[in-house]
Amino acid sequence: MILTHMKSYKSRHSKKRGLAKLDCYCENKVFNKLEYLSEIAKGMKNIESSFTKKLFKKYGIRIILFFLPFLLGTIYPLLFIKDHEVIKMCKFDCDKHSGSGNETHIATYYKSPFKKETWEIIEKLYPVFYYIFGIIVLSVIIYSFIKVMKYKKLKRGKR
Repeated sequence: MILTHMKSYKSRHSKKRGLAKLDCYCENKVFNKLEYLSEIAKGMKNIESSFTKKLFKKYGIRIILFFLPFLLGTIYPLLFIKDHEVIKMCKFDCDKHSGSGNETHIATYYKSPFKKETWEIIEKLYPVFYYIFGIIVLSVIIYSFIKVMKYKKLKRGKR
């Protein structure tokens, strides 16, 4: 059943428009990857550890790079949120870093390469990018899960 579904891709894809065409294209990509992984699993006679190693070797870097911005976005507030910051920084145009008599301030705070206005922009844009990326990641995970379920149903011949 899955083979006939995958072979009829061109005729289904050419009839669709807009988002339906994009969905058809993405579904085909996901099904091809799942079929490839299925063939690898059959070839390795379902040896779990070697299959996992081969899977991580092929897709590990992509997965890490995909989630890296999200992880960095999680680390940012821990390091730089006001009053609870781990790395204490003062702005580039801080007056306490120039002159003498401010040794405790210089020893405690690092001088940032950004001006105060730049930090304010970063602090306002950070949540926007973080939440947008979170929504994108969640959408990709949900979409992939739905397509994996559809693939399994087609593989069993129920659809």
